[in-house]
Amino acid sequence: MKTLKILFVITLTSVVYSCGGGGGADKPDGPITPAVVSVTSISLSKTSAELAIGKTLQLTATVSPSNATDKTVTWSSSSTTVASVSPTGLVTAIAEGSSNITASCGGKIATCKITVVKPTVAVTSVELDQTDITLKKGDSQTLKATVKPDNATDKNVTWTSSKTDVATVDNAGKVTAVAKGVSTITASCSGKTATCKVNVTVPVESVTLSQTSASLKVNETVTLTATVKPDDATDKTVTWSTSDGSVATVSNGVVTAKKVGTATITAKAGDKTATCEITVIVSGGHEGFTEEDW
Repeated sequence: MKTLKILFVITLTSVVYSCGGGGGADKPDGPITPAVVSVTSISLSKTSAELAIGKTLQLTATVSPSNATDKTVTWSSSSTTVASVSPTGLVTAIAEGSSNITASCGGKIATCKITVVKPTVAVTSVELDQTDITLKKGDSQTLKATVKPDNATDKNVTWTSSKTDVATVDNAGKVTAVAKGVSTITASCSGKTATCKVNVTVPVESVTLSQTSASLKVNETVTLTATVKPDDATDKTVTWSTSDGSVATVSNGVVTAKKVGTATITAKAGDKTATCEITVIVSGGHEGFTEEDW
């Protein structure tokens, strides 16, 4: 019996040693706890942005280091009536104004300033109240531009003239005639345009004749020359007329005496006139008599 007990003790001791009970390093009593890696910084995909009311913007947050223990990001808005932000960083523009969107993680923050503006309404057309006008040199006329739609965001109209030496235009659409010719006035707004053709005329200022009176015998002729001023008058056409065709006729300035008497020859250009008094006498200079009187 004593021999059996000794064998049991020896066997148990062997088992203990085979399981590391003797001679090796001590083992920890519980599980190992991982080291905590703190967040050092956080950044956003944008630091500022402009959004129209109703539009959205997805912000992305980057947490450093990449192996930070807790990379959970929380989002907030300084003015939720202007812009809201979802738990995933989706910003929604609500009303005009500005709001700071903040992303927080591990005590670190990053912000993005959001400016909310009215939605842009594009210009669809520009129209002018006149498309073809005629002005006398020195005169002016103001064109009116209408931008559509009425609620277009940018209704600023710019004006240009194709020939400023013929007609100029100011920022208010006032066209001034400079010299004879044709110019195109263009009104532009957000890429849309409208045009008006401007015809500048130079009116006749005066008409003079080479003679203001003449005495002719029956069947004699005299050529009158008309001078129209200014030299650059648009229409220098002269029309001729006589007060009494039975006494004297006129054609292109050539006056022909028909019978004894008086007649007034008139040259007209534009709205200006000049006259020449023609006295028709008989041969021999006996003014006032016809050949039958002899």
